[in-house]
Amino acid sequence: MKTHPVIRPIPLLSSAVIIFGPVANAQVAGSWNVDAAGSWATPTNWDSNPAVPGSTPAGGDTANFNFNITAARTITADGVRRVGAMTVGDSNSTHSYTISAGTGGSIVFDSGNAADATLRFTSDINNTVSAPLSLATHLRAFYTGTSITAVNTLS
Repeated sequence: MKTHPVIRPIPLLSSAVIIFGPVANAQVAGSWNVDAAGSWATPTNWDSNPAVPGSTPAGGDTANFNFNITAARTITADGVRRVGAMTVGDSNSTHSYTISAGTGGSIVFDSGNAADATLRFTSDINNTVSAPLSLATHLRAFYTGTSITAVNTLS
């Protein structure tokens, strides 16, 4: 007796391989939106809440300190803040901002691409940046007014 092989269908498992490449961090644009001193790291101090500008490692974020404040205000960086653009100046030029280091704070100007980072002082009052500053890209600085103060080393 001759035997014949039995052919049985073999179920095929379908599988897909999904490869994820690097994901670009979304850039955050935010404006300080409280008439108070405080920590840069606090999300509720920003109109971009819950995102905090300057917290993404890729750079390119925009941080604006141009809220109409009713007294001089100090903002503490409280960590490394990477920004591609920063604007400092009370909207009606009557009170000054001070951007200080706080706890372990510094500001890195990093546009996140080939463009220059920017720092703009927009009020006719003396604003102070005393947090340590460093550059990851070129920086263009602009000011309107009579004086600005940068009280730290730029590296």
